[in-house]
Amino acid sequence: MIHGGAQENTLLTIQGLKRDTLWDLHLVYGPEIEGEGSLVDEACSLGITLRPLQSLRRNIHPWHDIRGYEELLNYFRAEHFDLVHTHSSKAGVLGRMAARQAGVPCVVHTIHGLAFDEFQPAWKNRIFTTAEQVAAEHCDVMIAVCRTMAERAIAAGIGNRSMIRTIYSGFPLDQFLNVKLHPQNGRFVIGMIARMFQLKGHEDLMSLAPALLRTWNDVEFLIVGDGPMRKTWDTWLGSHPEWEKYFRFTGRVASHEIPSQIEQMDMVLHLSRREGLARVIPQALTAARPVCVYDVGGAAEIVENGKTGWMVAPGNLEKVIECIRSIRTNRSLTQEMAFAGRERMQKLFAVEAMQSEILGLYRELMAIRPS
Repeated sequence: MIHGGAQENTLLTIQGLKRDTLWDLHLVYGPEIEGEGSLVDEACSLGITLRPLQSLRRNIHPWHDIRGYEELLNYFRAEHFDLVHTHSSKAGVLGRMAARQAGVPCVVHTIHGLAFDEFQPAWKNRIFTTAEQVAAEHCDVMIAVCRTMAERAIAAGIGNRSMIRTIYSGFPLDQFLNVKLHPQNGRFVIGMIARMFQLKGHEDLMSLAPALLRTWNDVEFLIVGDGPMRKTWDTWLGSHPEWEKYFRFTGRVASHEIPSQIEQMDMVLHLSRREGLARVIPQALTAARPVCVYDVGGAAEIVENGKTGWMVAPGNLEKVIECIRSIRTNRSLTQEMAFAGRERMQKLFAVEAMQSEILGLYRELMAIRPS
């Protein structure tokens, strides 16, 4: 239950189900990870049954994985669940297999992202792909948070088109719709909201920042998030002390604080090379902030290049700088783009729509479950 999109999606799904008195809800989750934050308090406030499992770890570990599977199997058998819904790769594999083995009649999994990609060694990709293929055979429906994830899964032999549904990962829109439209801080603030982790774009920002600072002296970088890459930032700025005044680091912030951070930004950069569908992109667009993002994962499904934001091939820093220049110098165009993006997000990412679709799916499965 770290701070992350999959975890927020899970809690929002539970909130939607809480409005329907049919459900007795249990949430099973692994131990906290140092430096990643925790949403356990938010889960506690929902008034559901919580079941932490110390053996349910993120990384592959044969002993913990076997133990985690056994604990899930025993828990599912003891509680006689009608439906189990899994999230994330490890919990998704172990949870689906244990649920089916325990005789749970309805099993659902949400694909927030896929563990295999071009950044992994081939042997790891084979393990992850095989595990996902097997797990798909142990569930009834898989929800993909974007069409791109659905197509990638199908291409890899994970499930089939008839069992995968796309439901965008909604969020409460009001707090982003109420963001003030024009920051009044005297600087052009470029924002980045992401875990400080490899491939999330921080290395590329370090590479392009010097060129921007040599061109404009009123640029400021507002970096929201925390993680292992923070040490790299400290080292980088230590070797360039003259640039330190142009950077602000918030550290990790709670999800309800994201709108106030976006409010201080003139634009949002998202240079991650490994994503399912980054939550910050629709959030920024809902707040009427222009975005420049790498064309990875499901970004192309929500950013219409040149209409609601800018899409750039991963690693093309010259194009990123060009997009930033366009946003900075042509404010009327970027304002039109931002409002077009806001209108589109209201149609796609209303949390009530996501909750309704998932509830409808549950009811559909419960109606056809084996007697």
